[in-house]
Amino acid sequence: MATVELEKFKGMIPLLLKSKDVWTHYDDGADVLYIHFEKPNNASDSELADENTLLRYDENGNIIGITFMHASKL
Repeated sequence: MATVELEKFKGMIPLLLKSKDVWTHYDDGADVLYIHFEKPNNASDSELADENTLLRYDENGNIIGITFMHASKL
């Protein structure tokens, strides 16, 4: 089980390496986890990657944020 979870985190490494800083916020009332790779996180576009994941893009098409809905159940 831990190996599977670790592989999920390893998949995020390319995004993390592009950013010098990463900010996270978990809203426990809404059960939403926000991950920001830029501050301010002013997205010009977004896309629903799956039923629980929203990707946010800057004007150049770079991912600047990820929102995980129902985060505690993923």
